[in-house]
Amino acid sequence: MKKGEKIIIISTAICLLVVIVLGLSYAYFIYTETGPSNSFKASCYDVSYSEGDAFTINNAYPMSDAEGETQPAYTITITNNCNRSLSYDVKLDVLSDSTTNNSSIRIGKQLADNSSTFGKITTQDLKAGTSSYSLYPAETLEAKQHKTYAVRAWLKEEVTGDQNTTFKSKVTIQLLNNS
Repeated sequence: MKKGEKIIIISTAICLLVVIVLGLSYAYFIYTETGPSNSFKASCYDVSYSEGDAFTINNAYPMSDAEGETQPAYTITITNNCNRSLSYDVKLDVLSDSTTNNSSIRIGKQLADNSSTFGKITTQDLKAGTSSYSLYPAETLEAKQHKTYAVRAWLKEEVTGDQNTTFKSKVTIQLLNNS
């Protein structure tokens, strides 16, 4: 083997090693879990979903916020079993097979902090043309604590024409850099 070929092989091997190390480091610091499975465990963080697959509204009719807030909730519980705090984002991702115009949807969200009592429902409108919405950005969960989120969705009261459509989405938990 010629000296030039050895240099090329060694350089390629070093570059490959650097790419692998960087990829593993990134995977360690960032992890996203979505709702197809009912529970997820990574290290000492547990995420459990009340339902599997998609968070769906089928053939709904327009309703007031007061009525929408009484609709069944999709719940997500995050438990931190670690001895350090956990930072994460809670997002709602609209699936590609959703046929409802996003601007027709209103989201109701609630949080229960280390108790079974949910706080006041806050609403959020979705916007047309956007496929990911931040429900709770940059949340922090202290060691040995848990939070439960309830999410409801309904057609806005003023909507006409979207009653025979389907809105499909998933709640996504994205762990942030937790060192």
